Amino acid sequence: GINIFDEYRGSEAAWLWVQVMRVFHSLTGCNRYIANPYQFGSENSEALQSGAFWFYYRLGYRPVEPGIRLQARQEFSKIRSDRRYRTPLRKLRELAACDMHLMLPGASKKDFFDETCIEKSGVLATRQLADTPALSRRKALQHLCRHLAGILNITDLNDWTVAERKWLSNLGPLIAATDPGRWSTREKRALVKMIRAKGGEAELDYARKARNLGRFFSSLKKVCGRITR
Repeated sequence: GINIFDEYRGSEAAWLWVQVMRVFHSLTGCNRYIANPYQFGSENSEALQSGAFWFYYRLGYRPVEPGIRLQARQEFSKIRSDRRYRTPLRKLRELAACDMHLMLPGASKKDFFDETCIEKSGVLATRQLADTPALSRRKALQHLCRHLAGILNITDLNDWTVAERKWLSNLGPLIAATDPGRWSTREKRALVKMIRAKGGEAELDYARKARNLGRFFSSLKKVCGRITR
């Protein structure tokens, strides 16, 4: 997270943030940026007072909910027609009711992994371990790792570093839930490379490999979609 302090707001804050996004896009190919409601006003009086919603709006971010997007468009037309007009705090609070997305060329709705799936992924992993025939969490993870090694054609885990084996264990329940046994050999090989990259010294290689493994995240999203609270 990056905070622009009061004395710097209204100067080069927008330019600096654009450079940050440019770096992420150049390094990882990221083409969707998300601003959560708190960042521009939901339960955040400082963000409301600063008009943070319009900071993101002017950079191209748009509310994801159609009704809120329409309200924002109408409100922005008032701002453009009257330079003295200021959006009331009440309206800013209404606009801060959903995420805002900035989608660059190449961004696709099918690639979007909703943040609600993160919470559901935890539930999914717990259920996956509970269904594993083992008497403890540690043994359940060991069982899953052996099972996945066979499915993903991993011949010898002794060739893996401690960190790589750790991430096979950490990601194992989620990977198993996506039924990788039905994937192609190429997709399985790419998944193995992603897991090992997660155990590498730098996060960048993992980010790049993860971005190119849409099969895993789309499958995970589909499975999470079946989970109810």
